[in-house]
Amino acid sequence: MKPNINEVFASWPKGVCHRGYHDLTRPENSRAAFLHAMENDLPFECDVHLTKDGHLLISHDDNLLRATGKEGKIENLDLETIKKDYRLFDGDTLMTLDELYLIWKECVPLVLELKSVDDNYKALAEAARKFLAKIKDPKKVAVICFDARALRELKDTDFNLGLLIGDKPDLEFFRRHSYDLYEFDFIDLNVFFLIFPMFQKYRKKGGKILTWTVRSEKDYIKTKKKADCPTWEVIRSNLPLEGQQVDSFLDNVWKK
Repeated sequence: MKPNINEVFASWPKGVCHRGYHDLTRPENSRAAFLHAMENDLPFECDVHLTKDGHLLISHDDNLLRATGKEGKIENLDLETIKKDYRLFDGDTLMTLDELYLIWKECVPLVLELKSVDDNYKALAEAARKFLAKIKDPKKVAVICFDARALRELKDTDFNLGLLIGDKPDLEFFRRHSYDLYEFDFIDLNVFFLIFPMFQKYRKKGGKILTWTVRSEKDYIKTKKKADCPTWEVIRSNLPLEGQQVDSFLDNVWKK
């Protein structure tokens, strides 16, 4: 049975670590960032792409350049090549979702973002379905995606589904957000959109809002007033490690 989303968000009082609890020494979406979240008993989010040979690889970007310093589109590479030729900035390999499961084992909640690329949403959703079949407690996983089509493929599962709403000013953005906000269990909203009346109306009528990405005290205060749960990170930018800064206010909030 699908868990009640109100109860799920209520059980995440400190919100969700964006791409793991990453910082100056632990890259985003890395083994170290995920372990850091688990050590602090914090829910975390991770992003997955589908490799050429059908594995769910953990990475935010479809191009590995920003995370590893080397060009390569995940959807065009097989897992063996990625493991052999690419490294995160801490020297570790990129993880598959199955590898993450071995160290995670449902010890804290996981927000799983599916990254649909080149209309591969059906294959991506099917790979996610196989992973979700391992999960013993549906309260431990929520699935999010910008592509409503991928989420629709998983509507028959026991997992809460959230439509991501971003800020790309292109036709694809408008196509995505012509969907009914109430179609899924919650929306996952860019923090800058929280002030929009349509989203506050949605919330007043019972809709639930997860928001991303809280990177400052100002964002944190806004989220507490206008959303139900924050997705946060203490890093102030998406630059590689040498260009990052830590927000000390946020780094202290989550450890209290």
